[in-house]
Amino acid sequence: MGSCIFCGIARHNTPHHEIVWESPAHVAFLDINPSKTGHTLVIPRAHSANVSELTEEDHAELFRACREVSVLLKQSLEADLIATVIEGTSVPHTHVHLIPLKRGEKLAHFENHRASAQELECVATRIRRVA
Repeated sequence: MGSCIFCGIARHNTPHHEIVWESPAHVAFLDINPSKTGHTLVIPRAHSANVSELTEEDHAELFRACREVSVLLKQSLEADLIATVIEGTSVPHTHVHLIPLKRGEKLAHFENHRASAQELECVATRIRRVA
């Protein structure tokens, strides 16, 4: 899909998004409006508007990618758990939010905080070091 921002990120055509993990079929990048430090989105490279449009195999592959990225986030950011939120309304491209949390911390509503390019780069560097 030509005008999909997530398709642009997957093709490395959209600037200012820190990609922290990639596979041939999936990309994980930091959310520019993070609810917590390290808030990461995992998307399939192939466009689908919503998770319900994925085949059973593609769905399973997406969650294998999410598990791999979750382990990476826990290790690199010393998180106790990773909240997983499936969403597809803000951007019509299947995506999963992975949000690192400390023990006892609750997942709040997604805040409208805009992370600076420097913040994203710093967090991405920490995550990539573990990969």
